[in-house]
Amino acid sequence: MPLRSALLLLGGAFATAAIAGCSGTSTPFLGGDGDSGADGPDASTVTLDKAATDAANAYCARAQACAPAYVTIAYGTVKACSDAFKAELVRGFGGTGVNATPDWVAGCAAVIPQVSCGDLLARKLVGACKPVPGQLEDGAACANDGQCKATRCRVGLNQVCGTCAPRGAAGAGCAVDEDCVNGATCLAKLCVAYVDEGAACDAARPCRPDLACTGGLCGAPGAAGVACTDATQCNPPAGVACEPTTKKCASFTFAENAAPCGVVGAGIVQCSGGSQCIGISPPKYQGTCSSLAALGAACDMAAGPTCPPGAVCACARSADGGCAGTCKVKDPAACH
Repeated sequence: MPLRSALLLLGGAFATAAIAGCSGTSTPFLGGDGDSGADGPDASTVTLDKAATDAANAYCARAQACAPAYVTIAYGTVKACSDAFKAELVRGFGGTGVNATPDWVAGCAAVIPQVSCGDLLARKLVGACKPVPGQLEDGAACANDGQCKATRCRVGLNQVCGTCAPRGAAGAGCAVDEDCVNGATCLAKLCVAYVDEGAACDAARPCRPDLACTGGLCGAPGAAGVACTDATQCNPPAGVACEPTTKKCASFTFAENAAPCGVVGAGIVQCSGGSQCIGISPPKYQGTCSSLAALGAACDMAAGPTCPPGAVCACARSADGGCAGTCKVKDPAACH
């Protein structure tokens, strides 16, 4: 799984499906493809604060167990992950058209610890975590999945508002993984189903995120020291990536704001806590971890500062790929 995609998943994943449907990173690990997981807006027996706290804690703990490197990269700590997810869940209840209830969130939280890592990373959660369809028709303005009848709010990269739309089956167009049905990824702007263990794989048939494509078959990911040609042959969720100069899987370490990142010395260094590696390019593959701007402050995805966990740099991309704007959170109350 590409690292950018994984960060999008962690960046908004649970919050999206889980309640207003929504990381990004932005994004459901939870959810199905439109069948209701509950019967609608009945009176809840649990408070929103309690349900959101339990759900955020359960999701971030499971994400830490399955993909500890992604949690560190996107949030820094499990607590920061939980805090950001809870805030997004609570904001989601303010959205027009949301039918889900705190009881639904609590029910989903209770089953998260039993979800396999393969299913979590491939967004295959069902049952108690299937999303409750919202009331908004396709094309309506939204910020979170739970507002929409189709259970998907398509929000563009570096945007905080989007429109309701159905999830794409294999072959449909997409911008991020969450635009596709569960168990599929967005590859070259098209939805492609993940391949399970033991099945044939190649560049057009990607393995499930917890697996690696080796010798044309999906299997256990490579450990540090194993030869590789790209990251999919190693184990990025556990902190093992393909070192681009040695072409071997290598464990990476983490750095904070203003520190060198990329290929540093004989190892790989990833930025943590939502910081981005700015200025990285061949042949050195080395950059600098960006500083983080506050909510409402200016941000620049090419030069920094970037935004803190739970926020996006809301901007319009220029022809050269630059994107400068303001740090914002997805707030359904602001999308009309």
